[in-house]
Amino acid sequence: MLRCIFFGWGIARAQDGVCFLAIATIVCVAIEAGSEEIEMGLTTCLPKIHFGAKVTPLFMLARVRGWVPQR
Repeated sequence: MLRCIFFGWGIARAQDGVCFLAIATIVCVAIEAGSEEIEMGLTTCLPKIHFGAKVTPLFMLARVRGWVPQR
């Protein structure tokens, strides 16, 4: 598995063309390396989806000290 987890921006912007080229390069590297999967990370979802990435749910546990307001 090729992991490029620290890649992208928090919000889609005009630089998504650059993002597209970077994703294309990552996919080429993964193909040449024989990787079966690429983990694309959590940011800039839309360009990655356009490339065929699949969004999967993320579960996490947070430990909080003090009072947490209830809605």
